[in-house]
Amino acid sequence: MGRDVSILKHFPAFMRTDHTGKVMGEISAVLGGNLDECERRMADILRSHRLFLARHAADLHRLSALLGLTSADFAIVQNFYLSHVFGPRDHTGYKAYLSVLRTLVQRTVKVFADGCGTIWSLLEGTCILLAAETLFTEENTPALEHPDDDIWIDDTYRGGFIHRLAVKYKTMADETLVDRSGYLYLVENPVMEKSSAIKDRRQRERFPITKNGFFDTRIAIKIVGIQNRTVFPQIINLTTHQGIGFNGTIMEGQTLLFTREGKAYLNGLDVTDRCYTFEGALFDEEKVVVTPDDLFVVVAPEGALHRKFPRPVILPLIELKMPRIPLGDSTWQFSVKEGVFDGDAFNRCVFSLPTDVVELNALPASGKVELLWEEHELYAVTILIPDDLTALDEYLESVDLTAWIRAGLERFRGAGIRVNVAYYSDDWIINHSVLRETTALTGKGIFFDGTVL
Repeated sequence: MGRDVSILKHFPAFMRTDHTGKVMGEISAVLGGNLDECERRMADILRSHRLFLARHAADLHRLSALLGLTSADFAIVQNFYLSHVFGPRDHTGYKAYLSVLRTLVQRTVKVFADGCGTIWSLLEGTCILLAAETLFTEENTPALEHPDDDIWIDDTYRGGFIHRLAVKYKTMADETLVDRSGYLYLVENPVMEKSSAIKDRRQRERFPITKNGFFDTRIAIKIVGIQNRTVFPQIINLTTHQGIGFNGTIMEGQTLLFTREGKAYLNGLDVTDRCYTFEGALFDEEKVVVTPDDLFVVVAPEGALHRKFPRPVILPLIELKMPRIPLGDSTWQFSVKEGVFDGDAFNRCVFSLPTDVVELNALPASGKVELLWEEHELYAVTILIPDDLTALDEYLESVDLTAWIRAGLERFRGAGIRVNVAYYSDDWIINHSVLRETTALTGKGIFFDGTVL
């Protein structure tokens, strides 16, 4: 019953205003119709101001704009609707699309209410941007796991950096949108490769290295030969009193690589059995604080530094104990083997070099040296998404998906934190130079060194 009927009821019955053709009825119909239309419009306006009542996508976008969101933040779900993911583009399909869009805005509001800058906010924010569904456990809590809780490397706890959220998402397969289940990963302070510049180094040259991050780590060392001067090269960490050397000559252009895993390769050929390590006393060091552990040098293999003849039989090593690079500043020294009377053989040393620094620096370099290590990047996180999501790039009109997600996560990140977004394979993820299956929750995994193929 409309307002026109209500108006006519106010007139006396003898006026017969309800009869067809009455002028009063026509007037009441016009007045009542306008009132009905105003009421309908007011109801729509009131509904458009309520997240759970709005009946148009434009209204939901206007409401989300109050939170700083734009329609671009929902580009994926919009394209899902245009691709008939929610059924035909009729009233039923449109209602299904609105329901999903409404839920995404609601989830965003909840993240804002809980607080941004957290692990959960970044993972859930990524899930929202992908129009994905967060999976829950039997206890009705988000399936948020920490797969590196038990990671120990060199007797040091290295866990607590990796977090993953189980999700259900859509992607393309054989030109068809399909549902997939997988994980979104968040890696706090991701590990990055660092290195010193590869530079010419002279005999007994010292150089500083600064390492950031959280842990001391093993180092990889690259030495490139210069003519025939890189004879029995040696690298010493003067800060930790650790050193490593190679019993052989690196010829012009050849590269000797000591890996973090304790192997040595000369132009790709394993020469670990020709190498040695030592730690403890440094008798060539003048200003040193002597501790009980530094009174004597410990060499592996035993006798590797023995110079007098006859020399002992040496049992080669199959793995080297690599020097460690400590946090902060450390000092390193490069040297080659100088000859001593009755202590060296032909082609197994260089002539004794001057001790005067000026004279020594005037001589040609004895080799090129580069140190390589890993350290945690401070104030940074990396979001890893399944690599099969690359198929969604076409839905964003050739916009790079990772860059789009990175921009969307700006509102969820903490101040001063850099967020990077990358793909990961379904089979492996990287954890501190450890390859780990995505389903594995315990164990170190398989170590590798990125400098060796």
